[in-house]
Amino acid sequence: MQQDAHEFLNFLINHINEIILAERSQSKPAGGKCGAGDAGSPPEPTWVHEIFQGILTSETRCLNCETVSSKDEDFFDLQVDVDQNTSITHCLRCFSNTETLCSDNKFKCDHCSSYQEAQVFL
Repeated sequence: MQQDAHEFLNFLINHINEIILAERSQSKPAGGKCGAGDAGSPPEPTWVHEIFQGILTSETRCLNCETVSSKDEDFFDLQVDVDQNTSITHCLRCFSNTETLCSDNKFKCDHCSSYQEAQVFL
């Protein structure tokens, strides 16, 4: 049941956003710019993005040279494990715990030019 509700919410948000973008492109004056962007550029964000979209920043620190690289990713939802009898705060802390990349899952460090152990922070 939860999965169906989640999928429906995502469908609804995406559909509303598509309608807004379609209306923008129809009302765009000839040669003008009404937020739909150029042919090669992505459309400007809508109010759907302003309300529902976030940015998740992950930082990866090479444990060999200590170089830190960061990456921003847009998201509309996060998959957070919710355990029984725990608070949302606890679940979010677990989601953002530091992860160590090692063994077969090493990080390709640009500074070291090789695979190294690293830590990922959200």
